[in-house]
Amino acid sequence: MTLFKALRQLVSLLLVLVLAPELAWRLTTAAQHEYVAVQYPGIPLPNSYRSSLWMPLLGIQTQQQRLEQLERQSQQQLERQSSPLLVVVGQSADKNSVERHMVAGRCVTPESLPVAQPKQQQVFRWVDEQGKIHFGDRPDASDRQQPVDDLSARYRSQRKLELHVTLPDGPDAGLEADIQREGELVYRVVATLLPARYVRPVLINMTVFTDAVGYQAQRRSDNVGEQAAGYYHFEKNRIYLQRQYQREATLALVRHEMTHALSMAMVGTLPVWLGEGLAEYTEQLDYQMSAAKVVLSERLLVSLRQQTPLPLSQYLLLQPESFYQQGSRHYRQALALVFFLNSSQEGKVVLERAYEAVIDSPCQTAAVNATLAFYPGGLAGLETAFGHWLADGPHLPQSY
Repeated sequence: MTLFKALRQLVSLLLVLVLAPELAWRLTTAAQHEYVAVQYPGIPLPNSYRSSLWMPLLGIQTQQQRLEQLERQSQQQLERQSSPLLVVVGQSADKNSVERHMVAGRCVTPESLPVAQPKQQQVFRWVDEQGKIHFGDRPDASDRQQPVDDLSARYRSQRKLELHVTLPDGPDAGLEADIQREGELVYRVVATLLPARYVRPVLINMTVFTDAVGYQAQRRSDNVGEQAAGYYHFEKNRIYLQRQYQREATLALVRHEMTHALSMAMVGTLPVWLGEGLAEYTEQLDYQMSAAKVVLSERLLVSLRQQTPLPLSQYLLLQPESFYQQGSRHYRQALALVFFLNSSQEGKVVLERAYEAVIDSPCQTAAVNATLAFYPGGLAGLETAFGHWLADGPHLPQSY
């Protein structure tokens, strides 16, 4: 009896040791998973997005994970047959590719890109005999005796983004709806970050390839770097994307490229550090309902501290070729710098001056970089404050 009781206690203890970490894993966020991974690198944790702790560690796969693995194997086989492997965009992506996002060419100003022309959709509001309010594209004939309000002009004036999504490899209503939602979110955030007087309706076209062969053919025809998972071709005013293995990776890529297209349409070509920093910033967007926030991952902050950022006097002068040749490092610094400037009123003033300089002196990087001297203490003061912030924070989420 004593042996049985001891075995029961041992089994209970083992269950607690197994179930408690699993419960803690399921109740914490991906950002917290990353923090644990950074603090305890010896622990073989699964990828932070996994919903289960023990199943991946034991080699057990859910049906969804098995499908993802089969999809990866199929995709890799296609890519080996056609062209080099594409880079998956995300916080851990290696962004080492020249001309990764935008087709090189002439200086882009807002006047060179089209303004959205709102669709001529009719919207009416009327009240029926029972006092119930109705909305529709035409009032019901039986209610014509009731007053009808034409709201068409008001709804057209509220439409700020016209995004046309093409899926050449077959329809996917769910993905298209997600892309439209992400586009509206990015437009709202970019419109908040840029000076209000430059915000305008924007028309953007987007093509999302599921088939790797089709995307690679498009990429080659536009002479874009072979590791580019997506890019914005401003002369066509079209974003081209390679659909990623995971839906969130595809949507992160949508957010990144949408930011390039929107910033060009509103202010023009940005210096590479600012353009990529802003796009990386919105790529981190996460939202619930109508609220959105940007959070810097602990992993990114640790990598910045371990690999000392370039002095700003050197970093700001990097040409696109040099910037992209050490992509991961330079992208991280761009994201951190934009996040830092956006975290204080002094930094926001500097960013607004930078956007003003883009408008006043199109494609003149020196003029934009000179605006950073308006930070308290000049460029040296910015360098010092940025270094202290990287080391000690606070790195609070930024909400929209």
